[in-house]
Amino acid sequence: MSDVMFAFVGEQPIPNLLPIRYDQPSEVVLAYTESTREVSKRLEQVLHGSPQVHLSEVPPFEILVIRQTLEKLIIGRGWKASQIVFNLTGGTKAMALAGYGLAEELGSRFLYVQSEEVESRVYRYRFENGLALFEHEETIPGVITLDNYLKVHLGIYYCKSFSQTEGGKFEEIIYQILQPVVDEILSGIQHGGALDIDLVLRRANQVGIAEVKTGRTGRTSEGIKQLNTAGRREFLGIYAKKLLIVDMAWDHTLSGLKDLAEASEIKVIELPSYDKKTGKLSNQDEERLVREVRETFRS
Repeated sequence: MSDVMFAFVGEQPIPNLLPIRYDQPSEVVLAYTESTREVSKRLEQVLHGSPQVHLSEVPPFEILVIRQTLEKLIIGRGWKASQIVFNLTGGTKAMALAGYGLAEELGSRFLYVQSEEVESRVYRYRFENGLALFEHEETIPGVITLDNYLKVHLGIYYCKSFSQTEGGKFEEIIYQILQPVVDEILSGIQHGGALDIDLVLRRANQVGIAEVKTGRTGRTSEGIKQLNTAGRREFLGIYAKKLLIVDMAWDHTLSGLKDLAEASEIKVIELPSYDKKTGKLSNQDEERLVREVRETFRS
């Protein structure tokens, strides 16, 4: 829908990636600050040169300098105002103000992306007689993959196979049940020595992370800690849904864990019927697992 998209890079890369994948501009300018240089590099790598990417470092809070830097790039490349759209979703507020001011000066279009919900939406605007007018909103369909999501957040990551331990077998059962429920699922995601997550799931453009615990570890805070680490800004992002799946019922003796999970915005899914010998869940627990995951991705 546009020839050139200006994207202001913040800590969370998905609001930049979604409209690029959806609109498919021929060229993209990633305007980043010193603190988001690595995020912009990961975005560039995920885009693989299609569209053509231009990197432009700007100061985080100097509106005039940001405008001058981007104006110089526009003039140097010979881009016309009608070719340009500004994505004002990411970056600092000063970057968004600079982008808005440039759009106003040029009479270019601009957009804003809401991506924290399952249904990602883009809101489009244009200038007419100096006034910013709302054009329309659109739902962005599933335009990213889990590989896109992981690489844009982590860079390099690895997938390990299921272990033959009791815990590994339980993870594999959960994986098999959930595979037809979501659009995509990966297991055993590792990044350096700091991140190890059992399952990563995607529905449309929303991603969830799950720890699957059995036996003694299902009665400890280990899974909660792993999910809180994985859901940090510098890892898989603050918008990732967090799930803790255990093969037991958390009774009153684990009320402290329940409170900790709730405070961490982690949904706990209890599956006490799991039989380690047969590797099966009751129909009721299997239905509960499917229902809880579907509800997670609706919220």
